[in-house]
Formats: sequence, C-alpha cells, structure tokens
Amino acid sequence: MVSSGHELVSYGGPSSAGSANLPSETTTQPGSDNITPSGDAMLHPSGDLLIYHNEFTIPLLLCSKAFALLCKPWAKMVEYRMVMGSEESKEDERMKIDLSDDDPIALSILLYISHLRFEMVPSFLSLKQLFALSVLTDKYEATRMVRPWIAHWLSIWNFASMETKVANVWIAWEFGLLGDFERIATALVLDAEIKDDSDSLFYNSKELPGEVPPGLIESALEVRRKVIGQLLDIAYAYLDRCRLPPPPVYTSTFTTAPFRSGFCQTSAGTHACHVSMCGSLLLGLQEIGLYTRRDTAPCNLSINKLATALQGLKIFHFSLASPGVHAGCDPIPELKRKVKEVLANIPSAVTTAHAAHIERQKKLLGGDKTCPPLLVPFQVASRLFSHTR
Repeated sequence: MVSSGHELVSYGGPSSAGSANLPSETTTQPGSDNITPSGDAMLHPSGDLLIYHNEFTIPLLLCSKAFALLCKPWAKMVEYRMVMGSEESKEDERMKIDLSDDDPIALSILLYISHLRFEMVPSFLSLKQLFALSVLTDKYEATRMVRPWIAHWLSIWNFASMETKVANVWIAWEFGLLGDFERIATALVLDAEIKDDSDSLFYNSKELPGEVPPGLIESALEVRRKVIGQLLDIAYAYLDRCRLPPPPVYTSTFTTAPFRSGFCQTSAGTHACHVSMCGSLLLGLQEIGLYTRRDTAPCNLSINKLATALQGLKIFHFSLASPGVHAGCDPIPELKRKVKEVLANIPSAVTTAHAAHIERQKKLLGGDKTCPPLLVPFQVASRLFSHTR
C-alpha cells in the first residue's frame, strides 16, 4: 500500500505467515519459528519513508532510495509516490507504504538487506521462515539479494524429509534447487493420489499447498495418468485372457470338446489350470478395486501402490498328479516383468520451462559459486546493489 499523508492505498500480496514486532535488532536460534525484532523504529535516522505493517507496533522509518534499490517493484512504489506527491498534501513529506500483506519476518529480512544492516540478518531460518522468504523474493523479484546467505539458510532444507520438501516445493523452485525439484516431482508422480472428481494431488493424504510452481500439478497429473493407464492395460490384458476360449461343449456321454485355456501352456490344456489362474487374478484384482469391466473413472491409487498391488498378486495352485507340468502357466512372473518395465521408463514431470526457470534462479544466486556460509564480507554483499534482479 502506498500513500502520502494519511491516505493508504493497498498492494496485493501473499498472506502473512508468522508475526513480529518492530523490525530492528534481530536474534534467532537454529530452526526457531520466530525472529523477535526489538529496539527503535529506524533503519535510517533521516529517512523519508514509513513502512506500515499490522505486526509492527509503530511504522518503520527508512530511506526510500535504499528501499527502491532492492528490487524493481519497490522502486515502482517509490516512483509512484514521487509522481503523486506534487498533487497531495504537504503536511507530511514522508512517504507511506503499507506492506501488511507480506510475511513480517521475511519482509524484515529484505528491509535489513536493503539498508545494509547485515548484522541484523539472521544466520538461521526455520523452514517456515525460509518458505515465507521464498514467496516474498519471488513476489518482489529480489532473489539475487539473498545470495550471500542462502547457502547457510538452506542447510535446514537439506535435512528435511521428502514429505516436508513436497509441502515446501516453492523453496526449491525459487532458490534454484533443480535436483531437489526433480526428486519432488518424481515423488508426486509415484506416490501422490487423487480423490474422486478432483484435479488436486494428495501426498501422504495431504493436499498440496496453494504455493505450487506453475504447471507442476498439471504435469504430474498427466504423467500419472499415462503410467496408471499402462499399468491397467497390463492388468486387463490378463483379465481378457480369462474370457477365452468359449466354454467347452459337453456331450451326452460327458466328454468334452478340445479346450484351449487362455493360460494353460500344456498341449491339451485343463479346466483346473484355467480356473486356478483366472480365479486367482479376479480375486486379487477385485481387492484393489479392479473388476472384470474396466471402469472409465480414474484410478485413485498412487502409481507405487498400484504397481505394488499388481506385483503382489498370487496364484492359488491346484493339486495335480504332476503339478510341475503347469509351472509355466503362472502369469505372475511375466506380469511382474511388465510392471517393472513400466516403472523403469516413467517420464519426468519436470518440463523444459520448469528446468529453464530453476537454472535461471540458480544463476541469480551465483550458481555453484554461491558465497560460503557465514564468510560473506561486507563488500561482497554491498556490491549486490549495483544491479537489480
């Protein structure tokens, strides 16, 4: 929100996550959920800009020029105020910007950086704080401004579980972590499930959060649909064999016409072999919700759950005088091989556009030359302000 005098005009943005008092002196512990600013209300004693936030006890006084140097959107806010200033009241010459829509901790960090108050920038962030910061640096195109600190902040990310990384995938997207992004996309394809009449993905029974990189859900759903279709094709191909051949014709003397089973590999074929194979398959597939007629509704199971269920099918063998004769009739080894081939050739849900964006983010953060954690000289951080993102 930008204004002159006492009139405030809102700027939209992501909702706040967390709380803070006035952003001044900052202390934090590794993995803490709160950074507690304290002290006076000035980042610049002779500032000409007041930043309002509903989590700040009083407005924060800072320099509009330093504020504008951090990123283009902030520069546009200041430019707007300068243009409108000549038409507004001169009672208060200081600009007023309300950023209450932004996370207070993430906002405080960017304001510290913009005013070269690097001693106030926290050494550690919790995942919640890191996620909030990733949302804000994306919103304001300020990714490169966190380059000196990002390697150390990401240390907590490196120890996070896959479930946690899936829920915070925006961190990988914003901070150029292509390897992690690819692994998250693979986890979504293999382990995510869907609900009836829903285009949402559920990982470990939890719906993905709203902050998901553009196109990721759609891409994962498309890959999932194709692979699930391939697995169902395998299952129903065996069920189709249960329908062949037509039932044998019984004569008045109780002899039968030659019977050719869809499964029995012996020269004559036997009813018992055919019934054993088909009955076992039908029962096993029904247990996972697959019936003799293929349903047009999508399969809600994850790829891994469906593949595991198919590979876990068992044939209940019958008793014969020479059971070894029918050892080659069991379709399960062949089914397992086909399922394994499908799983070995799953396409990636990471599109060319995804990879290009993440590589761009990586370059903004210095690529493989990111400054070592906690060893950033004042001059290195200061030089970042010679350019915007």
